Amino acid sequence: GNYDSLAATVMERLRKEENDIYLLTNNVDKLGRKVKGTYRCYEIGNGEGMADVYRTIGPDVVLYACADHQRAQWSKDQSGCFALLVNNLEGAVCAKVGSFMFLSTIEVYGNPKQTADESTATRPVTTKGLWMCQAEAMVDTYSKNHGLPTAILRLGQVFSGEVSMESQDFLARMKEMIE
Repeated sequence: GNYDSLAATVMERLRKEENDIYLLTNNVDKLGRKVKGTYRCYEIGNGEGMADVYRTIGPDVVLYACADHQRAQWSKDQSGCFALLVNNLEGAVCAKVGSFMFLSTIEVYGNPKQTADESTATRPVTTKGLWMCQAEAMVDTYSKNHGLPTAILRLGQVFSGEVSMESQDFLARMKEMIE
């Protein structure tokens, strides 16, 4: 996905645990020297290029977040998320990764009348929730059809010490109003 506050926080935590970290992103050119020097970064491609990257790296675990996972509001601009997910799932199957962890959103629940958990039916009402629900189904299909070990993690809005204006989330809107 994108190198954003979520990626930075997760990658730093994994690095402290002495894991080898690879960032597959479509914005390698926008990464700073510190990030490029600390992590191995690959440009996300389409089709066979992704399978080659996965075979080269041979990851034990893939932690997948859509390119705009942190964006609060999704529009048709995020429609490429399905092709990107398929390319990554295909790469994971080809490389026989140990586990594919998909970061989804609690927006797949819609507006439940009670506290939602894994057994709560999905009833998305937002574009992001609807598309993530469909992406979850795709991950499940790859798991069943190809024996790919998967896990789906439904996250609420994730915040860090850094406010990302691009995310258009609550903190970004507050900062914009204050400024």
